[in-house]
Amino acid sequence: MGKAAQALEDADACIALDATYAKGFFRKAQALVRLGRFKEALAVLDTAKTLEPSNKSVTTLYTKVQEMAKKEKDAPPAPAPKKVVSRVEVAQTSSANAAPVKPAPNSTVVDEDAEVVGNVRGYKKLADGRVTTFFNNELTEEAKQLIGDIAPKKVQDADKVQIKSVDGGSAWNQGNTFEEKDMTSWAKGKLEKIVSGVSAPLGTGEGVVTSLEVSNLEGDASIAVVRGAKRYIFDFTFTLACTLKQGDNVVTGELKFLDLSSDCGGDYDVEAVVPSRYQSEGGKALHAALNSSSSPFRKALAAQLATFVQEYHTF
Repeated sequence: MGKAAQALEDADACIALDATYAKGFFRKAQALVRLGRFKEALAVLDTAKTLEPSNKSVTTLYTKVQEMAKKEKDAPPAPAPKKVVSRVEVAQTSSANAAPVKPAPNSTVVDEDAEVVGNVRGYKKLADGRVTTFFNNELTEEAKQLIGDIAPKKVQDADKVQIKSVDGGSAWNQGNTFEEKDMTSWAKGKLEKIVSGVSAPLGTGEGVVTSLEVSNLEGDASIAVVRGAKRYIFDFTFTLACTLKQGDNVVTGELKFLDLSSDCGGDYDVEAVVPSRYQSEGGKALHAALNSSSSPFRKALAAQLATFVQEYHTF
């Protein structure tokens, strides 16, 4: 829940900087879904669809959120709590011959009035016998000892009261205000290197699945200082060419990363594309290895992506 709320704040900050950034609205919708605010997510996705009508990620999420919002709407309302009414009957007795109530002696009334004046009508008596209002506050010796010496003191060591900058932030940013460092170039080069050449056994039979080159790599990465804390942000899409080799037989395919971002927590949105999926057993096996997150190849690829995130956090 904490990460979803933080992601929502980041998305709002992005939208505030650029109201035409469709990815910012998409991130905000994702955060709202994780917080269970489906109707708000639909409204945000409408804006994202208007900005980028051809964005498949937005369309897919919009369909899912529509179903969630419908289930939320169709859920039966919680039964109203039953009100319990207790009836109390009071017997009234009247007597024409009842004796009238005699007033108390004047001396007693005067004493009670004096007591009321002393305790209720805005006055109080101090320990030394003085009478003052309730608004007058005099500290007791015990209270003074608890509070201690609160008089202002001259600062002798300025370093002790100096605001510390976030590690990795600029030296001039002593107030830890918003600051952003572009890491796109490093992140793209690292991704291309770390996901290429990954090999793993097929798992369901003989054969080895291997990743080749990266293509259509788009996105950005940055390190932001927000409210005194560093946040490592990245958002990429790319296509990874893959092969399955079984003896002399080689089958090719692609694993498309539709959403590889810092908000996903390692659960990235992918799509497996194998042209010969329905024409051969090898194509079917390769599609299964690329599509299943529990396959040996996908696990090896996830380990490499985790290494990318770990190295990114060293900056």
